[in-house]
Amino acid sequence: MTHDGTETPDECTAGFVVQNNFPVDREVRTRRIAKTLDDSRDSVVVFARNTAEDPDRGEIADERRTRREQLSYAIVRRFSWLASTPVSGLVLAPVPVNPVWTLWLLLEFYRYDIDVAISGDLMAGVPTAVAAKLLGRPMVIDVRENYVALAKTLPTDSLFDRVAQDERTVRALERVTLWLADEVWVVVEERREQLVEAGVPASKVTVVSNTPELPATESPERDADDASDEFGWPGLTLVYLGFINEYRGLDLLLDAVAAMDANGEADVHLAIAGEGPHRAQLETRCERLGIEDHVTFVGWVEPSQAPAFLAAGDVGVIPHVVTPLTTYTVPNKLFDYMRAGLPVLATDMDPVRRIVTEEECGVILPRDPSDSEVVAAIRELEASGPADLGDNGRQAVSRRYNWDHDAQRVRATVSELRPE
Repeated sequence: MTHDGTETPDECTAGFVVQNNFPVDREVRTRRIAKTLDDSRDSVVVFARNTAEDPDRGEIADERRTRREQLSYAIVRRFSWLASTPVSGLVLAPVPVNPVWTLWLLLEFYRYDIDVAISGDLMAGVPTAVAAKLLGRPMVIDVRENYVALAKTLPTDSLFDRVAQDERTVRALERVTLWLADEVWVVVEERREQLVEAGVPASKVTVVSNTPELPATESPERDADDASDEFGWPGLTLVYLGFINEYRGLDLLLDAVAAMDANGEADVHLAIAGEGPHRAQLETRCERLGIEDHVTFVGWVEPSQAPAFLAAGDVGVIPHVVTPLTTYTVPNKLFDYMRAGLPVLATDMDPVRRIVTEEECGVILPRDPSDSEVVAAIRELEASGPADLGDNGRQAVSRRYNWDHDAQRVRATVSELRPE
């Protein structure tokens, strides 16, 4: 029962704050954590923005600014104050010091009797912390990225962007948010070590990774039934699944395919599933290199189609540019490839290198690899038995790198912080 008398499915304990709309396709982690807490018999309320122009509105199929929605695993409350007025842009601005957003969260936390508040990103951190502290409630910050490094990669097309994404501003915001938080979640051990070295107490930093959920009937062996006539290419097939921008390093693979083609090695194909601002440039590059027959742009693949796409591949590739941003996180696709039984070919990002090396499930490229080094790595994978490496990865996901383990850490955090 909320303070205004509204019935809720159970006693409401966890409030999850995101700066985006919700539910949307890109908020996979928020949805997964919310379902985990709901499964543990904690009710969940997700407090979200409500901008109708968002191109990725997921389950919100129309333009209506719905303020409340009941999902199977959470209540969604959407911030809509003054949404139809000329000042809506200011009120809805995703800035970390928005006092109207903070006041709304304070009232909503009280209304739903939130026991533990969780901030889903840095921009929501200070408002979440202030609202929680004023009510005497603990707060968790889910540090999904290296936000300082991320700020350097984002476009600054306006004065607002230049201020909000200034490196010094983001660093100061991160420092304040981490200080206010009672618990910090990070996605890899390397990020935890970095924060501890920066002065965050080790006792309040927990690794909650981007591992996949496994069905109860998941087999530890690669399932040939996942294959589909919809996907399939000749020769050794390299598959990439994910967003396409200039930091994903796909140019590196195109150049390697071109080098192999020039050497008369026509038995390699690269299949790229995804969309993004760099796709057109990559397609142009393929034409210029004359490798259109060896590269396929599949476009966006729905989650239900992903197993079939991956089953058509022989090697999963992660050619991301190595930067401070990629060094302190781990791409979901690593575990997707491992789960699908694909050996991994990746650039030398610390967390990816650690996992691939420990589990013996792929090959890591040298730093700043040349075309010939990428070709050599592809041939090494082909010669060393991709099936054996893939089986190692699949077994590792079944044994260790799955959401069951990370879900336990989520539940433990909420249980420990929950007021008596």
